[in-house]
Amino acid sequence: MPDYLQFATIDYGNCIADSRFIPVLATIVPDACLIVRPELRRLFSQLGVRLCTADQVTPGELASAMKLVRGMDFGASDAVGYGMEVRQGDALRVRLPRTAAAAPAPLWSDSSIRLPATDRLRVGLCWHGGLGPRRDCRAVPVHALRPLLSLNVQLIALHDKAASVFELRALPGADDVQGLEDLGVRDWADTAAVVRQLDLVVTADTPVFHLSAALGCRTCLLAADNKQVPWMEPDARHLHVPYGGPWYPTARLLRQRSGNWAPAVAEVRCELEQMGKPPGDRSSGPGGLE
Repeated sequence: MPDYLQFATIDYGNCIADSRFIPVLATIVPDACLIVRPELRRLFSQLGVRLCTADQVTPGELASAMKLVRGMDFGASDAVGYGMEVRQGDALRVRLPRTAAAAPAPLWSDSSIRLPATDRLRVGLCWHGGLGPRRDCRAVPVHALRPLLSLNVQLIALHDKAASVFELRALPGADDVQGLEDLGVRDWADTAAVVRQLDLVVTADTPVFHLSAALGCRTCLLAADNKQVPWMEPDARHLHVPYGGPWYPTARLLRQRSGNWAPAVAEVRCELEQMGKPPGDRSSGPGGLE
């Protein structure tokens, strides 16, 4: 019988962030089976460990599964900021150091998901997490994104809820925005395929940020001025870091200033203006599709 493992959190963003520990863990516990949420199964199919979902194990196996938990507090140290522990009840089974997470995991994307051809830059927008814009403390008000709508770019709303996409489409200049449902997205592997075809992802601190940055895509993270972002900075005293944060070297942290999102969005607009037109064939993304 395999050792069943599962993330202590069911949050998509934390699971995607912590997936970088799984390939190393698979070499330590070679017979392990990782229990994942169904929407993550295909995305995690290249991690080097057996995968199953909760409905494929017995209630007893699920209850006794070892938990993957963060083993160190966020701190002002260098590099990653925390490691991973495998615990069975209160007993520590395996401890993986920060250095085990030196590189993002090989996340799989479904090459059947294709964006419409265009000669414009493709920009993905994600302004809130799964709780919705009114309940998510990390959310960026959709109207704060209006300066980006006058640019000659193709906007993709990286949301699977029609209400969120409609919220953006209701703004002047955003009537041709497409959402994930419009593109046939079913799970996170499909979302990964969309993200890999974008020139820039602009997102709040959501699972989309972890997905885009882990895939090595150019990413702008919009964060509140009092929100700690340990994946991008040692601690909350650092108000701005450029590309090259400790976890995600292709991501850039842009902070709200005294409750005002305008300066951060203005920096995104400036970056897009500097990027100009996309080079070459637009049938696939900058990184291509697997």
